[in-house]
Amino acid sequence: MKRLVSALALLLCACAPQGSVERHTTHAVHQIADANFDPNTRMLLADSIRVMRPGFQAVYQAGVKDRAAGLSKAQMEEKAACLLKPENLPDEAVTHTFLGQTYLADRPEKERKILADALAATYRDGYEGRP
Repeated sequence: MKRLVSALALLLCACAPQGSVERHTTHAVHQIADANFDPNTRMLLADSIRVMRPGFQAVYQAGVKDRAAGLSKAQMEEKAACLLKPENLPDEAVTHTFLGQTYLADRPEKERKILADALAATYRDGYEGRP
């Protein structure tokens, strides 16, 4: 009986709705993991999500602040377009750490694109007030 209750609680927690930050962070990490398939290594998804979440949260809060500051929709789209430019992301955004060593991603352009799209979507959600 104890196992059934534990399994049910775990199932219900897994079905809880995610906020914008969590949703976009998780999606971006999974896309990056899929883009960098190496049979010898694999990305630690939970750790990567935990590390990236504060950056996504900051972008979401920037959207909220811009809305509160009275930025027009056109100005918001300009800022989002700026976030969509992959070249605006620093090299540190597309590095991987393995056994204490930091490496540049195999396909940094693809990772920059994935991150830029996810950050822009998170910013828009913050501006629009989507949870």
